[in-house]
Amino acid sequence: MNDFWVAVAISLMASMVYIGFSVSQSFFSFNDGRDDKSKNHNRSLFFVPIIVLMLVPIGYFYLGNAKKQSDWQSSVQKMDQIQSGNKASIEQSDIQDLVLALRSSIAQEPQNGQLWFMLAESYFQLRMVDLADAAMQKALKIESRPDWFVANAQILSMRSSASDISKSINLLQKALSIQPEHQSALLTLGFVYFRQQQFEFAIKSWQRLLAQLEISGSDTRTIQRQIDFARQRLGAQKSQKSD
Repeated sequence: MNDFWVAVAISLMASMVYIGFSVSQSFFSFNDGRDDKSKNHNRSLFFVPIIVLMLVPIGYFYLGNAKKQSDWQSSVQKMDQIQSGNKASIEQSDIQDLVLALRSSIAQEPQNGQLWFMLAESYFQLRMVDLADAAMQKALKIESRPDWFVANAQILSMRSSASDISKSINLLQKALSIQPEHQSALLTLGFVYFRQQQFEFAIKSWQRLLAQLEISGSDTRTIQRQIDFARQRLGAQKSQKSD
């Protein structure tokens, strides 16, 4: 707001200089015997400061938007760092600032699903699970993306209640119905089943992922270890039931 009053002060000073110059011009015109022309000239000058002052808030509005745009670009860069896993330089206050920037942008573009998704991710980083879930649901109402279904499932799995786990599984299955080879969905689904001690389903999910990794020539050792561990737990589970 201080910038606004500085702009007003500068405009007033400019107007006063302009009026002073005009008065001096009128004085010389009067001495030259050109009164009528001078009066008409002065009448037109009367509107100059008014026009200038009207332009001040307009200019301030656009300058303010330029600053907001700059802040927004900074926020997007922070979000890119968060999503890429480079969190070393990201402070909690940075994410809180990003949340404020995103909420302001959403107020202007409520149907922008990407903004809602970024807001949900920011809330998730702050461990504000309920708000993250609500924001992600807004995003999914606008657009059904497999990645967003997976993200919402990961958010819900943080709460660990039976209903949330059930919703999480449904969301992951929706993602796979859209993109059957979605690797993140298969990996997450396996972990959700594993946490629920549904080891057979976990193994099936990870085996599908293993097949995808083998096709792409990716390293399969980590997921193979997960499958082997799930098989061990399944064997122990069956032994306990038989006893």
